[in-house]
Amino acid sequence: MGDQQMVSTERATGILEAWERRDLADLAGELDRARRAYAANRAVSFEEQERLELLDGIAGQMRREIRHLAHPGDPGAGVETCFRLLEHLAASGRRPAIQSEKLFFCLY
Repeated sequence: MGDQQMVSTERATGILEAWERRDLADLAGELDRARRAYAANRAVSFEEQERLELLDGIAGQMRREIRHLAHPGDPGAGVETCFRLLEHLAASGRRPAIQSEKLFFCLY
């Protein structure tokens, strides 16, 4: 996997690490970097394009959710869902993508 293929994994990991430190300024910066990575997603594989698109959606949702947090240690259900998706992106980016095969259906 080349450097371009790891952008989504790096950005997801960065967001998670900023949250673990409860560094809201760094978290905002990581969310912005994720949005910029999506905007600049040229010359990457189809799988990485999909991952960057998902990451962009997560970053946008987190930005909206975090504005309404009463306390950074108490994320709401929406933020928790975002973190689960980010954990999946961060972990799955370290493994090769599963290549799906087109299914052939024969009508009888």
